[in-house]
Amino acid sequence: MSSPYQLALCSRLEKYKNLLIPLASPKDNTVAGYRHTLNKFTPRLQMSVRYEDIASGLPNNLTWTSTIYLNNQVYGIGRGSSKDNAREAAACQAIAGLREQGWIS
Repeated sequence: MSSPYQLALCSRLEKYKNLLIPLASPKDNTVAGYRHTLNKFTPRLQMSVRYEDIASGLPNNLTWTSTIYLNNQVYGIGRGSSKDNAREAAACQAIAGLREQGWIS
């Protein structure tokens, strides 16, 4: 699920919103997020994906920062209240970068 913070980070993706591949999960009928979409494209592009996650703040109020690397280059940095939210925000930025560079349409 997308948090308001992720949506704010990914506002530049709004024009691509309908182009992302919506895949339903059989368990909970939710739409798959940006990470799933990115994981579908990267093998076709022969790119490796790596996340680097860092937690900061007080133990009862952590903020996660996730950096996504595609072929050892930074393609996105996301922040969130959980590691999953941070990775989702980073994947959103990575997809936007791939679209801007013409790797995916």
